[in-house]
Amino acid sequence: MICTDAAETVPTEELAERLFTIAENRPDGTSKATWVELCLVLADRLGAQGRLYKKDAGLSSAVGAISWKEDNSVPAVLSFETGYDRSGGQIRRAKTHIRVGKVVTDATDLSDSLDVDYGTAAEVAAGAETRQELVQTFAEAGASAGAEADEIRFGFEFGYGTYGLDNQADYPNPNQASERSDRKSEVDICFVNPPVGERCNRDQWAALVGRTETLQQQWVALDLIEKARSAHYSSGEDEDDSWVVMGSKKLKDDFKVSYPTSSVYKNCAIIECDGSYISPQQAEELGVDPEAREMRISEDFLQLWTRLGEEGGMRRYKAHRRELVRTRKPQPMSTQLYDENGNDIPDLVEDALKVLRDADHEIMLEAIEEAEEAIAKQEGAEAQHRLTSLRLAKETIERQVIQAQDGVAQLQNAYEIQSISGRVSFKRGGPQGLMGEVKAKAYDIAGYRNFDIKSCHTAALKEVAAILEEFGVEIDVSPWTQYIGKDKVVERTGLPRSLVKVVEHAVKYGAVLPASMKQVKEFYVEDGEDPEDKSNWPSIAREVHEHAEKGLIDDVDEALSTLRDVFADMRRVVIEMAEALLTGYYDANHSGGWMENACGVSFGKHNYSEGHEQRSKVMAWMLQGLEAAFCHHLTILSAESDAFSVVANEHDGLIIRKDTEGEEAFQEALQSAIGKARDRSGFHRADLVEKDFADEDDIEELYGAEAAPDRRESKPEAQTESHAEPNESHAEASEEELVRRHLERKREKRRERLQGAPDEVVAKHSPAPHERVELSREEVKRMRGRSRHRQGPEPRDP
Repeated sequence: MICTDAAETVPTEELAERLFTIAENRPDGTSKATWVELCLVLADRLGAQGRLYKKDAGLSSAVGAISWKEDNSVPAVLSFETGYDRSGGQIRRAKTHIRVGKVVTDATDLSDSLDVDYGTAAEVAAGAETRQELVQTFAEAGASAGAEADEIRFGFEFGYGTYGLDNQADYPNPNQASERSDRKSEVDICFVNPPVGERCNRDQWAALVGRTETLQQQWVALDLIEKARSAHYSSGEDEDDSWVVMGSKKLKDDFKVSYPTSSVYKNCAIIECDGSYISPQQAEELGVDPEAREMRISEDFLQLWTRLGEEGGMRRYKAHRRELVRTRKPQPMSTQLYDENGNDIPDLVEDALKVLRDADHEIMLEAIEEAEEAIAKQEGAEAQHRLTSLRLAKETIERQVIQAQDGVAQLQNAYEIQSISGRVSFKRGGPQGLMGEVKAKAYDIAGYRNFDIKSCHTAALKEVAAILEEFGVEIDVSPWTQYIGKDKVVERTGLPRSLVKVVEHAVKYGAVLPASMKQVKEFYVEDGEDPEDKSNWPSIAREVHEHAEKGLIDDVDEALSTLRDVFADMRRVVIEMAEALLTGYYDANHSGGWMENACGVSFGKHNYSEGHEQRSKVMAWMLQGLEAAFCHHLTILSAESDAFSVVANEHDGLIIRKDTEGEEAFQEALQSAIGKARDRSGFHRADLVEKDFADEDDIEELYGAEAAPDRRESKPEAQTESHAEPNESHAEASEEELVRRHLERKREKRRERLQGAPDEVVAKHSPAPHERVELSREEVKRMRGRSRHRQGPEPRDP
C-alpha cells in the first residue's frame, strides 16, 4: 500500500521534540530560526561529522548570519573548530571543522521522511514558545494533511502543469500497480525507513518506476546502481566485477522482500540474477546454509540511467519513492570516520582519513567533460561501457565540488574504509573511478604528481613470504616475480585483454583454474543438477563462457587450458601462502579467534567458510592491509611536511602535491617519509615510484594531439623522449615520412611484445615485409601536434 498521509510516516511528535531541543540549545544572541536551519542543513550536507570552508556560502542567506567559531559551539547539537592549513610557513586557508549532534541528524532524517522543508521546520520551531506548543503545531498540521491537501501538494509543488511535469500522460501513475503485479508484494512503506536515499531527476524517476513493479524492486535496483559506481574499487576477489552478493536475510531485513526473494528480480528487466538459492526453510531441513544470490543492474538500464542523469537536469527528486517527491539537490558527501555498521575504525586508518578529509583536492572538470564528448562519438559496446563509467564518476565529482576558479574545481574528499583490509575508497567511486587517460588531463595541475607502489602485489607477496619464514614456512614466490604481465600474455596467447585482466586479479586471491569444461561439469556439478547451470561453475569458467558468448574467444576449452598454463604456478603460491596464514600464522597471532593486519583490521577465520572463501579473504586482508598501511602512514606524514601533501588515495598509490619550489627539497622530504612509512607499516619492500596515469598515445587517442600536458611542471627525463628523427621533427616531415615512422614504431612495439613468444605466435602477429599503412588526416595532425608540443612554443619576435 502507498501511504499518502505524511503524519503516519513517522511520529510528528519526534520531529517536534528534536526541533525544540535544537532551538533551545543555541548560542546567545542567535535567532531560533537561523540556528535551527543551520543545524538541519549542515546535518544534511555533512552527516555526523565533516568540514566546510568558512567562506562556503551555498547554504542560505539566513545561515550566513551565524558566526562559525568555537565560542558558538553547543557540543550536544553543533560544534565548531577552526584550524589552518600551513605550507612553507604561510597560512593558506582557514578551515572550519564541524561536528553535528545526533539530535540534529535525527531531526534531519525525520524532516526528510515527512517531506518537511528545513526552512519551514525552522520557522515553525521559532514560533513555538513551549515544547508542547510545537508538538501540537505539528500534530495539527499532520491531521489536516488529507487527500485533498496531498493532491495539491503532489500536483502543485511536485507534479503536473506549470510547476511540475510537462505532460502527466508521459509519466507512470505512482499509485497504480503494474498490470503484471500480483498486488501482494507491496509493503506498507508508512512504517519502513528506505534503505536507499538516491536523488534523481524527473526522467530518471520515470524510467525507474516504469521498469519496476514494486517498491522492493525499486530499492534493490537503486542499491545495485550505487554498487556499480564503485564496482572497480571493491575488495578481494570481487574487484573489477559488478556482481553484488545479496543474501536472503539482507533482502528481507533491509529491502523488506518477502520469501521467496526471487520476486525481486523475476519480471524485472533491469535486475539480473546469477546464482543458486536455498530458502531458510529448505536449508533447515537439509542442514545446510542458505545460499545468497548474485545480482547486478543490467548494463542497458545503467547506460540509460547515466544518460538521463546527464541530459535530464538537476537531481531534485527522491528516487526511492513510487511518487514524484521533490527534495533538495544532493550535497557534498563527507569522509566517514567509522565503518558501515557505525563502529570505530583502527586509529591508523582514522588518522589517515582525517588528513584526506582536510586535503585541498583540486581537479579540472573540463577534462572530464571533453572526455565524455569524445567517447560519446565512439561506437560499440566497449565505448558505451566507458561512457557509462565516466558519467557515474562525473556525477559524484560534480557533487563534491565546493568551489571552482579558472577551470580548477576544489573537491571535498569523501572516503570510507573497506572493512576487509583497511583500504579506503572514495564514496560512489568519484575521481578514483576515472580512466587513466582522463586522470592524466584532469590532474594536469601544477605540482600534482602520481605515485604508485611498484609491482605492488608481487612486493607484498615477497613481504608476506618473509614474514612466514619466521614461522618456519618457506614459499617460493618466483612465479610472480617472473610473470611477464597481462599485456604480453595477451600478445602471446591471443586471449582478450579483458579476460586476462579478470583472471590475473582473481588468481591473486586463489580463484580456481579449471583445465576444461568437462572438468568443470564433472567436478562442480552434482548428480541430478543441470550441468549447464553456470551458478555451480567457478568464477573463471563463468568469465570464459561469457567471453565466448560475446564472440571474443572461439574455443572455451582451449582458453581454459591456456589460462591454466599461464597462471597455475602463480595460484599455487597464493594457495600455499593462504594456508600458512590460516594455520601456523593464525595460531601464533590470534587472540580470541581474531588477528590484526598492518592496518589494525581484525580477521577471524570462523567468519568464513573453509576452502576458497577463507583463503581469498585472508589474502585480501593481508596483502591489501600491507599496501594500505604503507599509504596511510605516508599520508599522515605528509601532514607534518612543508614540502609535499597527499591529496588523494589511489589504493596502491597516492596523488601527491609538491608544495616547495625546489625538486631536490621535495624529493628529500618525500624519500625520508617513504622510509618512515616502510618501517612503521612493516612493508619494507614497498617502492613508491612516480608513474604517468596513462601512456601519451592513449591520451592523444582520446583527446587529440592538443592533450599534451601544459600546466604541469616539466620533468627532465620527459623532455628527451621523442619518436621523431634527430634531424627532422614530425612537424617538418612529409606525409610519406610520417607513414614510415609510424610503421617503424608499430613494428618496434610488436617486437617488444613478442619477445620470447613461440615461433608460431611470432609468425602470426609479425607484419608482412611490405606492409603498408595509411594515416588519416587526424593521425597526421596528432603526430605533428605532439612534435610541436615537445619542441615548445616558437620563439617570439623581439
